[in-house]
Amino acid sequence: MFKRPAGFSSSGFTGLQGFLGPLVISLMALVSFAGTLTHDFVWDDRDLVDYARSVVEEKGPLALAGVPFFPVDEEETAGREYYRPVSLISFWVNDPFGQPDPFLFHGFNVILHILNSLLVFFLFRSVLGPGAGAFLGGLLFAVHPVHSESVAWVSGRTDLLAAFFILLTVLLWRRSRQDESFAWTPWILGLASFFLACLAKEVSFLLPVLALVWVLVDRRTFMEKPSKAIHPDLIWVVGMAIVAGLAVMVSSIVLNGEAGSFRALPVLVSEVGFSTAIWRVVKNLAVYSRLLFFPWPLKVYYPPVPAVLTLFTFLVSAGFVAFCLYFSARKHRRMGIVALAWTLLFLAPVSGVFHLGLSIRAERFCYLPSVGWAGAVGYALGIGLLYAPLRATAFRILVGFLVALLTIGSVLHSARWKDEVTLFEQAIRQNTVTIPNMYFNLGNAYVEAGDLPRGAEAFQEAIRRNPAYVDAILNLSSAFIRLGEHERALDVLEGAVDVASQKSRIWSNKGTALELLGKTEEALDSYSRAARLDTRDGKPHQQKGELLYRLGRFEESVSAYRESLAADPGELRTLIGLGRSLESLKLLAEAEKTYLRAVELEPEKCHGYLGLGRVLLGQVRAVEAVEVYRMALGLPETEREDAHKGLVLAYHMAGRQFEARRHVADLLKKEPELGRELSGFLEDLEEKVPFNKRAP
Repeated sequence: MFKRPAGFSSSGFTGLQGFLGPLVISLMALVSFAGTLTHDFVWDDRDLVDYARSVVEEKGPLALAGVPFFPVDEEETAGREYYRPVSLISFWVNDPFGQPDPFLFHGFNVILHILNSLLVFFLFRSVLGPGAGAFLGGLLFAVHPVHSESVAWVSGRTDLLAAFFILLTVLLWRRSRQDESFAWTPWILGLASFFLACLAKEVSFLLPVLALVWVLVDRRTFMEKPSKAIHPDLIWVVGMAIVAGLAVMVSSIVLNGEAGSFRALPVLVSEVGFSTAIWRVVKNLAVYSRLLFFPWPLKVYYPPVPAVLTLFTFLVSAGFVAFCLYFSARKHRRMGIVALAWTLLFLAPVSGVFHLGLSIRAERFCYLPSVGWAGAVGYALGIGLLYAPLRATAFRILVGFLVALLTIGSVLHSARWKDEVTLFEQAIRQNTVTIPNMYFNLGNAYVEAGDLPRGAEAFQEAIRRNPAYVDAILNLSSAFIRLGEHERALDVLEGAVDVASQKSRIWSNKGTALELLGKTEEALDSYSRAARLDTRDGKPHQQKGELLYRLGRFEESVSAYRESLAADPGELRTLIGLGRSLESLKLLAEAEKTYLRAVELEPEKCHGYLGLGRVLLGQVRAVEAVEVYRMALGLPETEREDAHKGLVLAYHMAGRQFEARRHVADLLKKEPELGRELSGFLEDLEEKVPFNKRAP
């Protein structure tokens, strides 16, 4: 695409263009991010993994091509504007058996980054020719610490996949230009790769614009074959534009008219005015340029506040632009313009041109744009090695020091994504402006790690910063309940009534706290109020039914459970509770139907089987009960003591004493403690209900 300058082959680096160059780049990429292989899932990771698996289990793998990127409910729209089936499919490929292992997911990300680093190297070599420039460009991309978020965060895979298919497309484009006649095979493969890039992340839609800029900049090459009716490069650009349009159309169909984030294409001039909008774009681009050129300090989280353009940031970003324009003005091709265009175009979606809500700044957005940065810097360093007076020693030491510094930065920064506690502690520590949700996330991380006191402290800090933070209030009350501090939980919830009196979950949690304090009538009133506030939520009725059952008010309990099932027919816990209440009312036929429904709903859960077994025994259908209890014991997870006792009782009631004793004897060998308990249970049964021995 560009004419290579004569002699652009640095002494001592030509050997790196064969096997050794890609090997060094791969090893350095691995060294930079190998630490992420031991990381856990953080933030959205588990939600996305579980979501992909649930879609496949419910509808099959092909259904991943027809759902939004992130699960949302009717009251939440965040995530619906994204259609990224390639990324979702990759999550399922990592977890085909429903047992997600973080190592496999992080390993996939590291391998993707290594492949991308190699593709960057091959792309630069096709443009710059053999020499230090291509090698150093690929190496700098491999070890840049700004890539930590994309590699260390499983959910950041969208950027890795988009970059992979974008780079593959551009390489195929480069390959096709080596043929005398138009090469259809690379064109078809390249457009297929570009289509996958568009379905991995929306930033890929900008590739046709970059390709057009590249063609126009390379005017000399563009005019090399005037005999062609249509220039091959134009065929590529038009093909990319058609594919991008097709991807937008598919996205719009799946998302019911919301074609990706493109529903907010225009700059939001109407909100702030033209000059303010332009200044916002300039500031955001300057901040991202600083992250690429001087990646210290780096953060795991950037609060959604207006960017601050410091003098240092301005100088770095202005230097980057001047740096690229300087090289574009020389005879070393127009590498500078293409590198600058690559960087700025792929940063455009996060510059303030598009409305992205709270996610206006994040380091993962630098992943694809950093290819342009790596190309410009690698090219400059290659020229430096070729022309610098001290190239033999001092310049190589300087370059080695830069690579080592970036590698150390990647190792240290990616370690901040180790687990959720580390991540959110870093997010709070690194920012003077911390929004309450970081404390909320930290509280959840502490609770999941089993540290309830510190979790409660984090929730309290979130509420201090936002007194109307309902989720933090609910989680704080739950933490106090689990700590046994019921009075404190009640105080938190009563204080929340003033700011969130119409939130059903506040009243539901308040009912739990009142119930634990023995204030049962007040608890019932709270559950009833929660149910009235949200008729779609069956949980308050379920909680009310459980309390009524414990109070011995079985008829009222049945009524509450049935109201719960009307709102949520598939809730297993409610079905089991209803069955128990019906048993207590001696309505065994209805209880049997309820437990059968529970078994049909969750055939791998034991609770329905155990309830059904009790009902069958209550109807003196011991033979059927034996089979039901055997089925319960065959489940991977079951309440073994209840199941074994039920089976022994069923054997006894069926007159099968020998089988009851043999079952207890077998259990004494396998599980002595449980076997001894059942042996005593069987002896008590035989004393209370003796059976005649065989006649002589």
